Amino acid sequence: GTGAITGIIFGGRLVSLTGSVGALALGAAVLPAFARLTAEADWAALRKLVWRCVVLTLVFAIPICGFISWFSLPIIEIMFQRGQFSSEDTHLVANVQAWHILQIPFYLGWVVLARVLATFGRNNLILYLSFGAATLNLILNYFFMQSFGAPGITAATAITFFLLFAITYGVTQFYFPPHGPERKR
Repeated sequence: GTGAITGIIFGGRLVSLTGSVGALALGAAVLPAFARLTAEADWAALRKLVWRCVVLTLVFAIPICGFISWFSLPIIEIMFQRGQFSSEDTHLVANVQAWHILQIPFYLGWVVLARVLATFGRNNLILYLSFGAATLNLILNYFFMQSFGAPGITAATAITFFLLFAITYGVTQFYFPPHGPERKR
């Protein structure tokens, strides 16, 4: 509908900022430790560190993102409704943001797991998983957009990141030894 694209753009501003800054910081922080433990073949310590990083990421990100999602309307009113946004525009952008922000915990968790796969030399799996997620997101976008409009597109993205995170977690666990880095390639 009218303004849907603009609603998605404005509703994604806070998400883009938090997601990109968080992902860069998190990825840069965990990669050296993961690479060192992989080089040392200290699988127990690596598994423990990965678990701790994933849990801490989710424990911190889920409440913050849940708070932002719950209070999206007042946040958007403060950020954007200064004569340029109508009340209808504010509600649309708030709905988009409320769904869009829910992808962040799973996106950040995926960043951690992707770094593990990278240290295992499994960058091809990251590519395949990303391609599969993009395909799923396109499919879900189409169906959710039909029923929910612009907020449906962002809900589809949140669901896609949750599934990408869950599948990547399983793949990561599979590639820990005996299937992982010590196997001949």
